[in-house]
Amino acid sequence: MRPQMLAAVAASLLVTHSAALWSPINACPSACAESNDVSTWIPYHSADRLALCNQTMLLDFNIYNPLNDSASHSTIYACTTNSTSGVASSSTSTSAATTTGISSTLELGVWGLTTSTEDDVLSAIQDVQTYLGGLVNDGKFSTIFGYSGKASVGLYIGGRLDPSNAAAAVADEISNYISSEGVYEQMAIQYCGSTSNYIVGLAINTNGDLPAVQDFVESWSHSECVTGFDSSLYVSSSLTVEVGLYKSSTLATRSTLHRRDTCTTAQVVSGDTCTTLVSECGITDTEFYEYNNATDLCSTLAVGQYICCSSGDLPDLTPNAYSNGTCYTYLVESGDSCSALAAAYEITLDDIENYNNNTWGWLGCDDLQAGYDICLSSGDPPFPSAVSGAECGPQVPGTTANGTDYDTWSSLNPCPLNACCDVWGECGVTPEFCTVTESTTGAPGTAANGTNGCIFNCGTAITNDSDAPDEFYSIGYFEAFNVDRSCLTMDASYINTDKYTHIIFAFGIIDSDFSITINQTDQFEQFLALDDVKKIVSFGGWDFSTDADTYMIFREGVTEENRKTLAQNIADFVSDNDLDGVDFDWEYPGEPDIEGIPAGSDDDGTNYLAFLKEVRTLIGDDKTISIAIPASYWYLKAFPIADLNDDVLDFFIFMSYDLHGQWDYGHSTADDGCADGNCLRSHVNLTETGYALSMVTKGGAQTNKLMVGVASYGRSFEMTTANCTGPDCFYTGPDSGATPGRCTATAGYISNAEINEIISENPTVQVLFDSASDSDIIVYNDTQWVGYMTNTTKSTRTTYYQGLNMGGTTEWAVDLERFIESVDDLTIVDLDVDLTDSDQCKSPSSDESSAEASSERNVAAYLDAFFTNLGDGPYEHWERLLFNDSNVNCASYPENVYNCDIPDSSTCSSYEEPAQYWAQFVVANYYAYMIEYGSLFTIADTNMTNQVSALVDAFPVQSGTNVPDTASLMTNFGGAFSLISSAAGGTEDGAVASSLSGVIGGIFSEAGSNVSDDEDSATTDILEKRCLSIITAYFNGVSEALKAMFEDGDISSWDIEGDYDHPIANFFDGRYMFELETSIDLKIESAMNTQLMATLAGTALSAANYYILKNAYTTSSCEDKTSGVVIDDYCYTLEYPGSSWSVASDSTSTDLISSSDLKTLENDYYVNITQLYLNSYECQNTTGTYGGSMVIDILQTSSTLPTCYYNLPVLTYTRARCHMVALKPGVHLYERLL
Repeated sequence: MRPQMLAAVAASLLVTHSAALWSPINACPSACAESNDVSTWIPYHSADRLALCNQTMLLDFNIYNPLNDSASHSTIYACTTNSTSGVASSSTSTSAATTTGISSTLELGVWGLTTSTEDDVLSAIQDVQTYLGGLVNDGKFSTIFGYSGKASVGLYIGGRLDPSNAAAAVADEISNYISSEGVYEQMAIQYCGSTSNYIVGLAINTNGDLPAVQDFVESWSHSECVTGFDSSLYVSSSLTVEVGLYKSSTLATRSTLHRRDTCTTAQVVSGDTCTTLVSECGITDTEFYEYNNATDLCSTLAVGQYICCSSGDLPDLTPNAYSNGTCYTYLVESGDSCSALAAAYEITLDDIENYNNNTWGWLGCDDLQAGYDICLSSGDPPFPSAVSGAECGPQVPGTTANGTDYDTWSSLNPCPLNACCDVWGECGVTPEFCTVTESTTGAPGTAANGTNGCIFNCGTAITNDSDAPDEFYSIGYFEAFNVDRSCLTMDASYINTDKYTHIIFAFGIIDSDFSITINQTDQFEQFLALDDVKKIVSFGGWDFSTDADTYMIFREGVTEENRKTLAQNIADFVSDNDLDGVDFDWEYPGEPDIEGIPAGSDDDGTNYLAFLKEVRTLIGDDKTISIAIPASYWYLKAFPIADLNDDVLDFFIFMSYDLHGQWDYGHSTADDGCADGNCLRSHVNLTETGYALSMVTKGGAQTNKLMVGVASYGRSFEMTTANCTGPDCFYTGPDSGATPGRCTATAGYISNAEINEIISENPTVQVLFDSASDSDIIVYNDTQWVGYMTNTTKSTRTTYYQGLNMGGTTEWAVDLERFIESVDDLTIVDLDVDLTDSDQCKSPSSDESSAEASSERNVAAYLDAFFTNLGDGPYEHWERLLFNDSNVNCASYPENVYNCDIPDSSTCSSYEEPAQYWAQFVVANYYAYMIEYGSLFTIADTNMTNQVSALVDAFPVQSGTNVPDTASLMTNFGGAFSLISSAAGGTEDGAVASSLSGVIGGIFSEAGSNVSDDEDSATTDILEKRCLSIITAYFNGVSEALKAMFEDGDISSWDIEGDYDHPIANFFDGRYMFELETSIDLKIESAMNTQLMATLAGTALSAANYYILKNAYTTSSCEDKTSGVVIDDYCYTLEYPGSSWSVASDSTSTDLISSSDLKTLENDYYVNITQLYLNSYECQNTTGTYGGSMVIDILQTSSTLPTCYYNLPVLTYTRARCHMVALKPGVHLYERLL
């Protein structure tokens, strides 16, 4: 579901399955009136599931498998009654037995205090009475359970008692007691005869403790009366006993071998002794022992065993396999046990275990499941019995073996979308359904205790992921209806198109006659005017798909009768508006249960596919077609995903948000591990998103066609308990207690803009991150909880999805990220106004500094207020907001699409605030400066390529390992640029000097992050390579600086200080008030060439082992030496190590620089030799080392060389001689000096 303008309505319509990733289990089973055959009732596998149904239910399950025992499985068959009329009639036939009445005394006992669940208890009592009371007595004891609210009721009727009479006796008595005395926590009424055949009991628990009631019923089946009541009373009654029911001469033999004569029989029940069996047979003791002459009979009687009540032999009861090879098959009932079956069929427990090694669902004798077919002989396993409600596997009703073997039965009836099928025949896509586990038996169709297991299409891995997309898309939906909100409105012209590859306009309208219209025409016109982005219109949405007035339009529009008309109208609309594509958001084809509208048709999916093919035929391959699909298995399974191939769709919009919301309240299937569905869970949970991606790719979608959803809104809840914020904590319901956002105005749904506002303004807010779900969370006002995605989280998700070869991301919605204020609405206070309003529009005079002009016109103050109004960011393409024009782009370089023009000065007076005009002026002027520098770097790149090569030829690098690293070279170049700014601006505080320093400061900050020392530092051409890489980096730095300033709106990495809160305001403070003139352009170019060449020359001299020799010559002879300069009574010369490498003498073993090389330095590379000496000497004294590093403030202009601009070693004659003696070729002087 995508949130929409009417999100409150949408939220109220959402049901349990709107975000569930698996097939939901019915909260309530089908009606009992449909069948009295418990094997056709809906099976549940946990007693906890029963609490989800708010109706009275009848239950049947194996009474010997404790419901609260984690070592056993539970299969509980259930149906709903609503009233006694809802219980099906058991049978119209009557028993052939005669009856007799006996006087009896019923014991009624209670435990605990009275409770207030009388209606639930009485309803359940009536239903169990009606059901068992209508059964035909087959000689076996009968049990049934009732469940209503928190009331659990269990009824047991022995095999010799008339069901109708016995049920009425206990039900009426306890109901009368309840009516007069009330309901207790636990109650029971019972009559205990000699054996389990003569027991009737009814147990009640009002705390929802069904296992406790199961214990009572099991006790009665063992012929044990319940004891330990807190209080009890006795009531006289009359019970009807059926006589002669068990003596039979027709007990069928189960063997192919026949004995000579068979006796009439009786079957042993719990509590029987030889004495009770004599009475049961109606014979004398002598006759009994004559017919049953085994000496140990009385000591070895077993429940289920047959004995003779007349002369003759017992029939051979051992079963044989059927003629088709299938084992003798028995359907397990709720009162069965392996021991009783073994006794009844004259086999052993080991026989039963061995016969069922390959029987579907066989969990062993210790975990016998009612309703399952098992083998009581050798032979092939039987085909599994049908299970009502099964969706997949062999137990789907109506499925037959069709010649298949047991080891292939799991593949029968696969789930839609190739979802996982668990052992219970349920489809799902989470580990609950998709994890293969092994039971203790290892039989097919079984799983480990406490798990669902998986039998087919198992696993949650993402598939169809081998191919990456040609381009990773960034798609954003624009809610055109956002302009109807009271705040948080955004015109389409403000969309940051640099952030997206596609913008989808939500929504176009399909009218009932299938014509196409647009409601928000102004927004649509602005949308169509967007540049550099694919433009798509979407049709549909939650409201359109589910509203009573419009839900039929999609359903009818895709039918064979109407699809050509609708497709043609869509195609014409796309063509007429020169759109790049069309998107459909039908929520959802074939939906089964959205409240307020009829269920969809089974044909919706195939009709949708045919419609999309028709659209493709009409619009061709040049336009894109996409459809929105849910991340919910329940709603996705009707989509023909596997058939929506390249010929039909270009991509899917995968709505992997709204995984949780207020609609989950009260539904256990919505939240895994959350019984009541009201746990604080993120609607953008990454783990669940992964399961959803597995689901859709297993269903046939290619990852490179999936645009995975990211959300710019949060789902909010009111916590039940303050300070309990984790996924196992709870929220209130069923109605949302979340505080609505002030603009979105919907409880449970809040935009990122409103969330960020809360973070910045609410002092109670806690900002959290849940790594388990990869979600951001805020908690405020004690109990307000919101799960959402920050821009950081969206970015990391995007990177993650790229790694999965997804096709891109889809954001809902671009208008929810931040508040967009019109520049004209800015309120600026405390401005330092030195000029009148009319004077503020005048251009600065030539005698003003840029700082003065900027301050007088309040430029930085205006920009500071501008960013304050924008909030905490992000500030992507803020220049568009400043200019109130979505087409402005001050970040474009080097592409020739400049659209960042200086506003016409004649328009200044029309601005409400002249400061707004000047803010636009300095921004556009900065862009002009940057473009100029970009051009100069292009020129410099050519010059440097030639000059560096010539330089290193003239002054060969001796050792690449000691060439300054890239970072140091970058700093050296930065020092040159600080000089360029001053030289071109005329003075350090000239009108343009600070502007130039600001330009190069941004470039310097960005360029430094784009260079590295990847080259082989051992090579002597390393200097050439590094210098050229830096020039390239500076060229690229122009683009990066513009991107940081405008596209990202983040210059936090730049070293900027100032008086304002916002770095960008401080950056523009005092800068760019004067436009570049041609004379300044020429000065910049000249200064750049001069200073860069000088910087390069200094670096080359150092790498070539040149050094400065101090005081080697007298001042009188100094001028006669090449490069000799007298400074402060010392003679300085530029020297190079000589050829006498191993000769130690009083004469210097070095050479003066040649006159030709000196001329090259001074004329070609603009090196002032005196500055070279002084700056190197200053560097050495300041840093205390040879070859010190330059430290500069790139944003400050300077007319003097920065310290260490040159950093050649300065040596005295004695020290130089010492180091020159052992200096070998190829060894850098620094290696000896350091």
